[in-house]
Amino acid sequence: MHAPLAPAVLASVLASVFALAASVPFPAAAAPILVARAPDGTSITLTDEVGPCEGAAKKAVWTSPDAKRKVVGCYVLTDRGAFVSFLDADRMDIPLQVLAKPTGA
Repeated sequence: MHAPLAPAVLASVLASVFALAASVPFPAAAAPILVARAPDGTSITLTDEVGPCEGAAKKAVWTSPDAKRKVVGCYVLTDRGAFVSFLDADRMDIPLQVLAKPTGA
């Protein structure tokens, strides 16, 4: 069994860990490039971030009407629209005419 760390040593170790964590740059949030909104308030945001995606695919985020639930996915944009596959195994095709620039962009 290990002896407990003295409070001063523990405080020093924790201060070092927090200082190191604060110095690590975190990537900025993904910029939304297009959004599809349903009449019920559900939205799908297409970003310019790679996220968990492979190849040419980029990160998509489905958001529930109350914004309490989000599901990440990947999309590829074509001349017909966005082909999206979500990590919960749902999949959809979004026609170009449904996609719009996000508010404030």
